[in-house]
Amino acid sequence: MRGTQKDILFQPPLHVIQKSWIDHLESLQDPPDAVLVASPDDFDEIRDGIEALHAIARSRPVLWGSPCGVSALLEAALLRAHGFEVGEPVWLGMATETSLSYTSGSTWMHLVAKGDTPARPSAEHLEALRRTQAAFIEYMPKGVNTARSTYMENRYGRPTPLHRDGHAPMTVLFTRDAQVIEVGTGQVYRFTGERFDHQERSIPPEIMQLCPVADGATPTRLEIVMWLAHASAQLDGPTATSDRAPVPAAAEPTKPPLVLGAPPAEANTPLSLVNAPGLPSRNSPPKETAPPTEPAPPVFRLRPKLSTSAGTTPVMAVSAGLGAPGADPTAAYDRARRATLAWLGQKGYRIDPEATSVTLESPNGEIALESDAGRVWSLRFDDRSAMEQGAFWRVEITLVGDTSPALGLRVSQIRRRESAPPPQPGAPRVLRDIAEQVGLFESGHPLRSRPWTPAGVVDGQRLLALLEDPARLQPVVVVLVRSADEMAQGCDHLASRLTGTAHVVRIDADIAAQLDRSLGRSRSLHGRMVRIYPPHFGRDHDPFSVPLWTLDGASINAALANTIISEACAQGLAAVALDDRVPTFQDVRKLIVEARVAEAQRMTQVAHASVEEERERGQRAQNEMAAALATYRAELDEALKELTQLTRERDRALAERDDALDENRRLRFRLSASHRDTGADVDTPDAEVPQGPVYPNTWDGIEDWVAAHCEGRVVVLPQAIKMARDSSYPDIAFTYQVLEFLAKRYVPMRQRSTTDTEAFDAFEAAKAELGVEVAKVGNAVRQRRYKHEYKRTYEGRTVTLDQHVKRGVGFDPASIYRLYFAYDNNSGKAIVGAFPGHLTNSITH
Repeated sequence: MRGTQKDILFQPPLHVIQKSWIDHLESLQDPPDAVLVASPDDFDEIRDGIEALHAIARSRPVLWGSPCGVSALLEAALLRAHGFEVGEPVWLGMATETSLSYTSGSTWMHLVAKGDTPARPSAEHLEALRRTQAAFIEYMPKGVNTARSTYMENRYGRPTPLHRDGHAPMTVLFTRDAQVIEVGTGQVYRFTGERFDHQERSIPPEIMQLCPVADGATPTRLEIVMWLAHASAQLDGPTATSDRAPVPAAAEPTKPPLVLGAPPAEANTPLSLVNAPGLPSRNSPPKETAPPTEPAPPVFRLRPKLSTSAGTTPVMAVSAGLGAPGADPTAAYDRARRATLAWLGQKGYRIDPEATSVTLESPNGEIALESDAGRVWSLRFDDRSAMEQGAFWRVEITLVGDTSPALGLRVSQIRRRESAPPPQPGAPRVLRDIAEQVGLFESGHPLRSRPWTPAGVVDGQRLLALLEDPARLQPVVVVLVRSADEMAQGCDHLASRLTGTAHVVRIDADIAAQLDRSLGRSRSLHGRMVRIYPPHFGRDHDPFSVPLWTLDGASINAALANTIISEACAQGLAAVALDDRVPTFQDVRKLIVEARVAEAQRMTQVAHASVEEERERGQRAQNEMAAALATYRAELDEALKELTQLTRERDRALAERDDALDENRRLRFRLSASHRDTGADVDTPDAEVPQGPVYPNTWDGIEDWVAAHCEGRVVVLPQAIKMARDSSYPDIAFTYQVLEFLAKRYVPMRQRSTTDTEAFDAFEAAKAELGVEVAKVGNAVRQRRYKHEYKRTYEGRTVTLDQHVKRGVGFDPASIYRLYFAYDNNSGKAIVGAFPGHLTNSITH
């Protein structure tokens, strides 16, 4: 047999194609029966494959494998945030007595996709999960055996009791680099070999207040690992100590070290690590337990910061009421205007108080002013006197002298380059003068130039109401002191620089205790501390967006004061859309100029003088219009000019068309109304057309006309008549037709029985003949900014003009028609409160 030749088997080399799981899912022609995915190590790679995975999971079962329990928690939270239902995680070992090492595929979860497309979680949510995963990966040791790695993963995110000779047990949480954090004090220990050595450092108290297990609660493991990621980042920063966990003095004996794996404490036995539930002993193999289903993780939101980019950078914004609630509105408006002019006079700029349009320029600055001589007064001041290294300050002030006088102020830094010095915000002197001489308030809360020091239970409740007021737009800076005169100068400095921008409150331990009981420890103050409560704060607010600083002594140094002021200004700027809250001078100037143009047009349309007088008046109006338009055109580009011209041509064409339609409708309405009243047959050419009511072409005597022709079903309020006399609507007789329509068709329609269709049909027919619509008013009657415009007083009661008759579209007061009224169920009357033009809303303002 030795000479027998044997066949030689040649095996060709195998070609292995490596392809990402995302590309593979996206390239499938037919969906598979089932999909098993071993999670990748990279967080973003999971996110990139969500859409492909979602498409498969809508029709096929999907199993998701994670390397360990903590990874399963984070990946389940990520998948839930994208709209997946995640089943209970199940750990699968390689053998009964052998634990699986820290490798892919040890923990499996069943996925089901919800909806047609994945959900879109917020960027803050995803960033919090990404940071938590990075902290856990950094915690896990590299190059250790299976039992050790599983042991390390098991204890991460689980409170662990430690015992020391002669002391009560303390609870610790393990973090990266073999460090532990004592839950009760925030003290940090480091594991070296088999000992835990005390470190001369601690986690800052503001971070420890947010620890999920610090107050004895029973948080989920996901909440703990999310907090550990945030706390671990503090170990890279400067060493911090707290009043609750002081660093021991040099004379004190050295703390006994912590020994890993020792038995429970006995006499002369050092501190030992005792096995917690779920934590394996040193000599027995660890056993993995399935982690529970976790809720969505907390999100550590980034707080707003002042921008240092080049260009116009907002630094502070104030929107507040003037004077005190109930005070004379005219006096408050005038005093604020005089205070502003006096402030400019101190800087060397003299302005006529009666001026309505001013532009001044000097080497040290530039001033622009616009006013409508009575209701709105707006100023922009560029102060270049302190300009350095490519930046200068801009102050914009707008005063509104209406029934509710108000102030809007913006402070911006004009930065020519990003390397310019960062802004150091502070209220301008004029704002402090107005606060002290006139008064500022928001939502009934005064805005002071000095700190408020509440005392007693009543003041404590007032402070809580201020913090939780949903209408508050300015942040609240709260400083906790230990004595009556402590930090008085520092608080005065903060309040002066934050005048109008924030509420500065100085509290003692009693008020702090009230806050602690009402808001919880993580959102209150302890020891010497400063905290900023942002706008829209509530008891469920994310504690990380309620910044705080622990003070080293009984003072606030200049650097910390600048930090607090910058943070407060940034919180105020982020409260709502800045342009909606405080309009720019440019926006106010545009509105004033447009109002001047509209007034000039109205004057030319309502003139009734002789030909010569008409010519002279028209010339004056044209001159005023030309002057206003010259300023307006200088600030608009060519596209806006072309749009304005096209709009005017369209409006003229619509007006001519509407005039012809209106005349036709009026004739048809009169004829049909006369026929309905007499019973004459419209189709009979020989029928005599009765004489209907006369529709005057003047507003004089409108009350008498309504009394004579509207059968006591319509009430016209004096405010409506005054508004009509000031309007430029040319077809006065049309209003009389609408009033008759309300009396004879609308009110009977509202009072009809449910089975009566005749009154409704008559109402619809009359409405079509007039060419109008009858509908409810939009959201303006509920918006705080405009709802007062729709309130009227009738027989000692307040009624809301929530209905309106409308014809035409656009904003030209000469071509569109609106009549606002309310139906009074008590008297069965239509209460007319405004015509013939628009009331103010978010579109017409």
